[in-house]
Amino acid sequence: MRGLQDKIIMVTGAGSPRGMGYAAALKLAEYGAHVAVSDLEHAKTRLVELADRIAAMGRRALAISCDVTDDAAIHACTGRVMDEFGRIDGLFNNAGYGSMSLFMQTDLDEFDRMFAINTRSIAAFMQAVIPHMKATGGGAIVNNASLGGIYASAHYSAYETSKFALVGLSKSVALEVGADNIRVNLVCPGAIDTDMGAKMPAYYAQLTGVSEEQSYQAIAKDAALGRWGRPEEVAEVVAFLLSDLSSYMTGAAVPISGGSPQSL
Repeated sequence: MRGLQDKIIMVTGAGSPRGMGYAAALKLAEYGAHVAVSDLEHAKTRLVELADRIAAMGRRALAISCDVTDDAAIHACTGRVMDEFGRIDGLFNNAGYGSMSLFMQTDLDEFDRMFAINTRSIAAFMQAVIPHMKATGGGAIVNNASLGGIYASAHYSAYETSKFALVGLSKSVALEVGADNIRVNLVCPGAIDTDMGAKMPAYYAQLTGVSEEQSYQAIAKDAALGRWGRPEEVAEVVAFLLSDLSSYMTGAAVPISGGSPQSL
């Protein structure tokens, strides 16, 4: 893909080999970017393996442990990237957390945890990188809102509260930083075959009494394409939004749902 060669991109939440962050980091490197990947300390071994894979592609890589609920850790992470690469051209805010429950059975502390990880941490990361992007003439930010950021469904009240807030935050920031040649967009994936996505069939199976496989297939049939998405398919859209090919896009929330009716 044109428009990513030698760009410096940060990817958060990149520690799961089945995850969208991991897939995006590899895709960005494939298209010529140098990539700094971060996740929690317990994922450090997988992060280092990911960085090694990126380096084997001839790109520069950096693996950083970072708790996104810790503002100081976010600024330290950003500082390490600046020390290593000298600039930040792009950021994929992928770190996130999800759970499912009926609203009346959801502890209010879960709302706080969801907001801290899915909304506040992304605000903190954007505040950390935007000054560096301004100093070098611009940049691109992609935030992972999920389909839960643009439509509502039962059993996701805390999650969707945090993701709807993230969409509003991203659009507002896009308006503020556009004059500095900084673009802010969102990806809104639907049912993607990741570790987090795997929670859905298990939850609905327990709720309805069907098997997890039946629940998995039912979720797949909800999409026009009749299947779950792959992390690599999300990664392609992320790469496009971080590249110069999307230079006239900002404030967009892009569904990646296989034609889920709620996104059409």
